Amino acid sequence: MLPLYRSALLGTTLLTAAVPTLAAPPLTTPAPDNLRAGFLLPPQSARPQTWWHWMNGNITKAGITADLEAMKRIGLGGATIVNVDGGIPNGPVEFMSPQWRDCFKFAVQQADRLGLKLSVANCAGWSSSGGPWNTPANNMQRLTSSETRVKGGGVIDIAVPQPETTLNHYRDIAVLAYEAPAILPEKVLSDAPGKLEIKRAVYQSPVATASLDVTQRIIDMIKAGRKQVGATSGDLGGDPAPGEVKELVLEFVLDGKPGTITIDEWGQLIFPTSEKQLEAARKGEKNAINLTFVH
Repeated sequence: MLPLYRSALLGTTLLTAAVPTLAAPPLTTPAPDNLRAGFLLPPQSARPQTWWHWMNGNITKAGITADLEAMKRIGLGGATIVNVDGGIPNGPVEFMSPQWRDCFKFAVQQADRLGLKLSVANCAGWSSSGGPWNTPANNMQRLTSSETRVKGGGVIDIAVPQPETTLNHYRDIAVLAYEAPAILPEKVLSDAPGKLEIKRAVYQSPVATASLDVTQRIIDMIKAGRKQVGATSGDLGGDPAPGEVKELVLEFVLDGKPGTITIDEWGQLIFPTSEKQLEAARKGEKNAINLTFVH
C-alpha cells in the first residue's frame, strides 16, 4: 500500500504547486516606441542628403573636411558632389585634373571615416555628360521636320527638303503624307478704338501696407480723354517712396478680352485702345513699349 500512498501524495504536491502559478498575473514588457526613436535618431538609410557644390575649382582638403564634418554634425546622411561654375572667379583646381581627382579621392576617404554616403554628378555643371568625347551620333537628339504642300490627285516626284540639321548629323525617320486641313483665313486685327474697361490699377509693393490703389484716378483720366499717363510726371499723384514699390499693375478688359499690364520701369503708360495694340503688347512689339501682358 505504501507505493500507492506516495503516488497520491506526489500528485497532490504537484497540483498544489501549480495553483499559485496559474493565479499570478502575466509579466509584460512595454513595446518600444520605434517611431519616436527612429525620428529622434534615424538610421543611416533614412537620413537626408544634400548637393555639395564644388565651386569652380575653389577646393581645398581642409575645406572638404570641414564641410563633411558639418554635414555629419547636423545629421545628414551624405552628399552628391556637383562641380559648378557659379559665376565666381576660377580656383586653382581645374575640373578632372590630377589635383581635382586627388581631392575627390580624399573626399571619399573622409566620407567613409564619418560614415557618410557620397555620390558624384555624371558631368560638370548641367552639361548632361557633354564633351568632345561624345560624337553627335551618341549625343542627345532632337526631332526636326520639314513641310511641303503639294496638289494631290496624281503621281508626284519631288525632293523633300532636309529638316534643320546640327553638326552635320541627320538621318531620316519617316516621310508622312496626309490630306491637309483647310487653311483658315488669317485674322485681320482692327485698328478701330475698342471699349476699354479698367478693373484695377495698383502700385504693387512687397509690403502690403505700402501698395497704392490708383484705379479711380486712371478711370477719371480716361473719361477725360487721356490716351496716356506719365508714371513719373505726377499724373497719378502720391507716388510711393522709392524702394517701396516694384511695379505698376493695371488689370483691364478690352472688347471683352481681359489683360494685365505690368510696368517694371517708370515711363509712359500707353492705354491699349484697339485689338491690334492689345495683340502687339502680347508679342512685345515696339508700339507697346513698357507693356508686358501676363495671363
